[in-house]
Amino acid sequence: MKLRNSILATALCLSFATGSPTAHASADDLASFDAQIARGLPTRVCLPTPESGQRCATVTQRLYSQIDTPQSGSARLFEATVNGRPALIVRTDTGLNLVGADENEPVMTLADATDALPAPGEALPAPVALTNATAYTVVESDADAAPEDAIHIWIFLHDTAGENDHAKFLNRYVDWWIKDMEKTIKPGMPVRVSVRDHVPGITDLNYDEGRDFERALDVAQRGAKFARSEGAAITRLTKFVLFVDRPPTNWPSNRLGVAVEKFGASIISNRGHRHVFAHEMGHLFGATHEAAEDRFWCITNMKDSEFARIPCWYYSGANDEYIRRYIAANRRK
Repeated sequence: MKLRNSILATALCLSFATGSPTAHASADDLASFDAQIARGLPTRVCLPTPESGQRCATVTQRLYSQIDTPQSGSARLFEATVNGRPALIVRTDTGLNLVGADENEPVMTLADATDALPAPGEALPAPVALTNATAYTVVESDADAAPEDAIHIWIFLHDTAGENDHAKFLNRYVDWWIKDMEKTIKPGMPVRVSVRDHVPGITDLNYDEGRDFERALDVAQRGAKFARSEGAAITRLTKFVLFVDRPPTNWPSNRLGVAVEKFGASIISNRGHRHVFAHEMGHLFGATHEAAEDRFWCITNMKDSEFARIPCWYYSGANDEYIRRYIAANRRK
């Protein structure tokens, strides 16, 4: 399975080496797409591109997972092929986006999740200027209120991150990861990703202050409070991410992400390779550096980036299993 996935992922990477077409779609375009999908899958569709042209694809399957953003509302994901190569179509309220990837990424080092925690026996410090929350407390789940067994990732875009185009952001970091989670790691397990910006107390967080695990605790507690304000239940499969521009000034050189599984929270810089998101999410779901693999043609998600090596866009088989076990142990019974 992984050999096949690696070939498909590499093909996808090469297929859209010049960038992924994302375009606003007219009401007629959206209605036509919906009508074709409604007739049954597989089906062939033609999508508008930014160059005012079209790119046709064969839609093979709809994914269970969902994305929601303030810009485009709720988005649905569809597996597709373009000239026999794998692709992903994201249907938002305003657009039809064909997801791809490129390899022109900086070399960087990713933080080990355990590096973010205080030394054994060291007390957790109080979060900075935190109100209406209990210091030192890991976010608890709303076990009785949880409506479904779903992974829910809350992504907060820092005010200085410059991530103003949500569709482009999701294309780059998130869509392909969702597909791997749903199709390979935990088949049929829905993944919901909620992207939010301009949230006082979170997206304006002074993330240079204090230590990385202190700020991760802020993200977890404040993120959970915000999610509950939107009517969402918090389970052990709910995770919180703060996307920032430059890394915190007090992080070691070349570190572009940190994750604390105990808090279910991560801080990620967008100056790194696009698989930094999958790497830090892996830490939050039980994956490890040690189980990562350096394949002949690519490196799996939990490996640090290496010069002239492209990402595989998936985890190793061992990390797939670690993530499955984590989900099984933390989902509602």
